[in-house]
Amino acid sequence: GPMARTAEDLDIAMRHLAGPDDIMARGYKLDLPSLDGGSVRNLRVAVWSDDAMCPVSAEVRKRVDTVAAVLRDLGAQVDEDARPDFASEHSHETYERLLNATMASRMSEADYASLKTYVDSLDANDTSRSARIFRAQVSSFREWGSINELRHKLRWKWHDFFHSYDLLVTPIMPTTAFPHDQAPFSERVLRVDNEERPYFQQVFWAGLTGVAYLPSTVIPTGLNDQGLPIGVQLVAPEYGDLVSIGAARALEKEGFVFKPPPDYQ
Repeated sequence: GPMARTAEDLDIAMRHLAGPDDIMARGYKLDLPSLDGGSVRNLRVAVWSDDAMCPVSAEVRKRVDTVAAVLRDLGAQVDEDARPDFASEHSHETYERLLNATMASRMSEADYASLKTYVDSLDANDTSRSARIFRAQVSSFREWGSINELRHKLRWKWHDFFHSYDLLVTPIMPTTAFPHDQAPFSERVLRVDNEERPYFQQVFWAGLTGVAYLPSTVIPTGLNDQGLPIGVQLVAPEYGDLVSIGAARALEKEGFVFKPPPDYQ
C-alpha cells in the first residue's frame, strides 16, 4: 500500500491505485465505502491492545489506549473486549506458513534444492517451530492450498466480526524502532519491556490483518522519550480502505499528525 504523511495524500493515492485492470473492468467497477460525513461519531470501534501471542510494550499499549480514548471522546462506541471468533495462535501460524512459502519462492534454484534436501532429512516427529517453518518454505501446492483454505476461513470469521464493528484499533509493532541485529535470523531476539521475545514473532500484528486481506491505516501517535515514533493501526473490513483512512483523517484533527524529527533535513 502507499505511504504518505497525511490521510489526504493516502486517500488520493488509494483512489488512483485501486480498481480493476483493463480485463476486469469489463465486468467489475470500484465502489469503496467511505466514512459517512468524515465523522467517527457513533462508529463502532473494537480495541485489541495486547495479546499473549505477541505482548506489546507498556508505552505502545498506552498509545493504543490513547487513540481509543480520543475516538470515544469524539462519540465512537468503543469495546475493549471484542475479538473475532478464532485463536490468535491459529491466525499467526496460518500467516507464517503462507508468508514463508511466499518468501521461499524467491530463493535461487540451488538454495531451494538444498533446503528441500534438508527438509526431507527431518524427523517426521519434529514439530519444532524451525521445522514447521522449513516445511512451509517447501510446501507442495496441495499443502499450500490447504493453508490458503484456512486463510479464507479466517476471512469469513473477520467478515462476521465486522457485522458488529466498523473499525479495529491495534498495535502495529510491539516496540518502537530497535537496533538492527546482524545475527542469523533464527538467533535474533527483541526485548519487550526487558523480556526477550522471538524476533519474527514481531510480525504478529501486521500478519493478524494482512493474512485476511484487511486494510490497515497506520497513524503516527508521536515520539517517545527517546525520540522514536510509535504507530497504531486502524483496521477496517475488506474493501474498507477509505473507512480506515477517513478515521485517520478525523484523528489528524486531534493531533495525530506526522511530525518530522528535529534534525530532519
